Amino acid sequence: MQENAQNIGMADEYKPYQELAEALRNGNFYLSETPSEELLSMDDPYGFWGRASEQILFDHVYYDGHYYVYLGILPCLMFFYPFYALTGLHLSNSLVVWFLMVATSVGMYFLLKTIIQRYFVKTPFASLLLMVGASMGALHFWYDAGYADAYMIPILSSMALTLWGLTLWIRSCKEDHISIPPFLIGSVCMAAVAACRPTLAVFSFLAWPIFGTYLKRDKTVYPMSGRVRDIALLFLPYVFVAGCLMTYNKMRFGSPFDFGFDYNLTIQSTGDTKFSIYLLWDGLYQYFLKFPGIEKAFPFLQGAYLNVTSQRYYILEEGCYGGLLWTAPVLFLFFGLKDSVKQLKDKKIFLSVLMLPVISAFLMVLDVEYTYCIAMRYQDEFCLPLLMICWILYMAWQERSVEEKDRERVRRVFTILAVWTIVFGFFYLVPEDARYSLVKGNTLLFYKIFYAINIL
Repeated sequence: MQENAQNIGMADEYKPYQELAEALRNGNFYLSETPSEELLSMDDPYGFWGRASEQILFDHVYYDGHYYVYLGILPCLMFFYPFYALTGLHLSNSLVVWFLMVATSVGMYFLLKTIIQRYFVKTPFASLLLMVGASMGALHFWYDAGYADAYMIPILSSMALTLWGLTLWIRSCKEDHISIPPFLIGSVCMAAVAACRPTLAVFSFLAWPIFGTYLKRDKTVYPMSGRVRDIALLFLPYVFVAGCLMTYNKMRFGSPFDFGFDYNLTIQSTGDTKFSIYLLWDGLYQYFLKFPGIEKAFPFLQGAYLNVTSQRYYILEEGCYGGLLWTAPVLFLFFGLKDSVKQLKDKKIFLSVLMLPVISAFLMVLDVEYTYCIAMRYQDEFCLPLLMICWILYMAWQERSVEEKDRERVRRVFTILAVWTIVFGFFYLVPEDARYSLVKGNTLLFYKIFYAINIL
């Protein structure tokens, strides 16, 4: 990065989007940083053990003598480049992360509110607020707020766009037609995910169960001209985004289909990726089953790191604080799916619900097998569709309870699980490895709590 460029609130060491903003301002896609002579002379610069980390820009793409940023370009175009072009200053990763956390939380609120208004009107408003709060806990928002680095930006951007896109898609579904404005804007949001975090574009397959029922309607009610128009409007944003990404890839790596995955300078050669059942078990255990790292004294929570059984190297310092079944017990609501099948079919949302665990499994396998890292930000990706299932199942459970005492029992179980998830989520602000942890942000308060509790 340019040494004379000032930074706004910058405490981050990894600044790919700021580097890309400078490159775009200079009319390039490659960064201004020049690779070292040692790197240029290597026969295989992508193997971790064949190079020293101080000779490279770690977690950057190296191709044909230039460095590139491997993260999706859209967050740079939305936040970092406009700010840099207008002010000459660099925007902090932390500020963007915090903004995206708010956008994602509000998106979750409106998505759940839309589902309630359309399918489950008996759901209390207090339950809606608890679902949003528990979502923030399960998706580690307080950890994200405390750590707030560039790696989280494409994931949070994708989740925010997905939630807003699904909200608009559902709201566009009218009794006798599809409302074009929310339908088109929702499609733009869903397509834009591919320019942030391409794997999360898998949520776009939910378009089939959401809009598929319209294709079954009589042609006198839904004429062929309307069908062609709506299908074209659905795919138009995807065609545009795909065209832009293919052009971007072509200008960087010479092929429209080359995203630069094999040229990433990370902890292992990405070109050597092979599927491993042992690695999959490691990820499944760590992400879902691993007991949290609990200490007897405040701050109680510590990293629950993984003893790797496969031949894959992990960044162990990015370990999780426990499996989701312990840290987000609201996911136990998933086991109520069998009892809700008929109800969901009657409401014509069963296929959507059925696709969500498939999406979650797909994302988990990709994250475990191809990211070389166990990290909470990857856990968030496949936790999101599981949360959406659990909230729908809770609302269905609440809806079909005939007796008031049954609804009260359902609410009581849900409240316990949700409060557990929310409270556990707040503890992510306490560990000292967070950039904005309590001990660093308010040391006096931290030690007041420390001595007040630990004196026992």
